[in-house]
Amino acid sequence: MTIQILVSTMHQTDYSLVEKMNIFSDAIIINQCDRNGYKQFQTNGHTIDWYDTTERGVGKSRNKALFAATADICVFADDDMVYDKNAYNAVYDAFTSYPDASLIVFNVPTGNNKSLDIKKDHRLHQWNAFRYGTYHFAIRRNDILKNRISISLLFGGGAKYSCGEDSLLLADCFKHKLKLYAVTSLLGINHEGESTWFHGYNDKFFKDRGTLYYAMSKTLAIPYCIRYTLIKKHLYIKDRTPKQVFNLMMQGIKEYKNS
Repeated sequence: MTIQILVSTMHQTDYSLVEKMNIFSDAIIINQCDRNGYKQFQTNGHTIDWYDTTERGVGKSRNKALFAATADICVFADDDMVYDKNAYNAVYDAFTSYPDASLIVFNVPTGNNKSLDIKKDHRLHQWNAFRYGTYHFAIRRNDILKNRISISLLFGGGAKYSCGEDSLLLADCFKHKLKLYAVTSLLGINHEGESTWFHGYNDKFFKDRGTLYYAMSKTLAIPYCIRYTLIKKHLYIKDRTPKQVFNLMMQGIKEYKNS
């Protein structure tokens, strides 16, 4: 079983990121910057394929890495990940334990958000999967590609709609009836930097949220919107009513359908 890490980053001027992230396997690094180029080199016995590109957008970055990958298992990464010293064994053992898994979510502590801590191994379904970001994911590459699944270019940093490429990837896996799991194994720590897309709970945020839900599931979009207005009320209640938030999400859906 071979493993590659697929790293999306921006504006790197040297190759020190490999050491900073404690890269534990072969890796493909997509560096969106002001130049185009390619270099392959060895670090700590691992082969690093480094691409500099003037393209923009996290979807383009992740897809470029995915389509260049050759390993059996691919681990998605952002440049603020620092991998645990046992990450290789964690990934290898998880896919050995779950040979039917097409995607596995790993424990990646992020700040003070304890809701993402995985307490026990379990199967993922549409009601318990969408809380996790892409940097939690490892995929069985052939399962993803043969089902023609890729990262959306419409959603995420640098795209028309501000976020949600991770949720759409999961939704596409469910549509193709692939098996997804979450495991307690620690992959690393995500040192979240300043968001490139979040600018507060403004009109665009809520309209984009509605658009995302519709893109995930036309039949479940409205229930998703209702659920969001209820469970996330504490985030926006000082500035908006649940009805206003719901109407903004419906507006986003309408605009998306008519675009």
